[in-house]
Amino acid sequence: SDVCSSDLTSASVSVTVNANPVVDSIKATPTTICAGSPVTLSAYSAVLTQGAQTVPTGYCAATSSGSACVTSVSFNTLSRTSTCESGYYVDVPASTTTTTVYSGSSYPFTISTPGDAIYTTAITSVWFDWNRNGVFEASEWIQPYTSGNNTTISVTVPANAVAGLTKMRVRSRGAGNSNGSGDACTSFGSGECEDYTINVIGRVLQNPNLTYTWNPGGATGANATVNPTSTTSYSVTATNPTTGCATTSATTVTVTVVAPSVSLTSSLNGAA
Repeated sequence: SDVCSSDLTSASVSVTVNANPVVDSIKATPTTICAGSPVTLSAYSAVLTQGAQTVPTGYCAATSSGSACVTSVSFNTLSRTSTCESGYYVDVPASTTTTTVYSGSSYPFTISTPGDAIYTTAITSVWFDWNRNGVFEASEWIQPYTSGNNTTISVTVPANAVAGLTKMRVRSRGAGNSNGSGDACTSFGSGECEDYTINVIGRVLQNPNLTYTWNPGGATGANATVNPTSTTSYSVTATNPTTGCATTSATTVTVTVVAPSVSLTSSLNGAA
């Protein structure tokens, strides 16, 4: 039999699938209280921002003259050992030595300058171009030590650090000389300079674009205050108001309510 072309018509439809919000963790502070005392509930759903993957330009040159050289630098997962560099300067390729850090987080920074016959100790400085403007500014400077050979310090990436590739400059100089916040570009009569490329990722721990509802009780917000009168387990539902997609935390936090301890002291006066 004959078949008309209209009998073979087909159609398609596309379905858009939106991602559910991710709740990284939830926390109660404190977790043990007296009945009716306040507890802060916090939900964490991080937002990460990947910045430009090109290094800013315009960084100044740094001239050094050797002795009191840097022999070891580490920052987070970045780690490099060396002897005095030729010309007492090196721009270490990111292809061999780099690290990724997150805004608002702290990381260990270690430097070693063993000393030599001319200078037994060194003064050291490190700059991080947190705003990616191609300038090592005084506000971006840290001094690990003014007369020493090695140390480990904690470096906190500013919460407002600009995401993307940027530079870290490490400078040493013989102890007793200047190596301060304004010396990123100063010509030194001793020491060494090493530049590194690091990657900064912006991180907001609590996504401001989600709504949060706590249960039981119905409190709202990424941070909410509750006053439980009995031991209670709380969970949170994070909702994307644009898509309507929601996720309830897979874990709960339990607030334990304890009865206040009462001490009664009896004092009897006189003879029984």
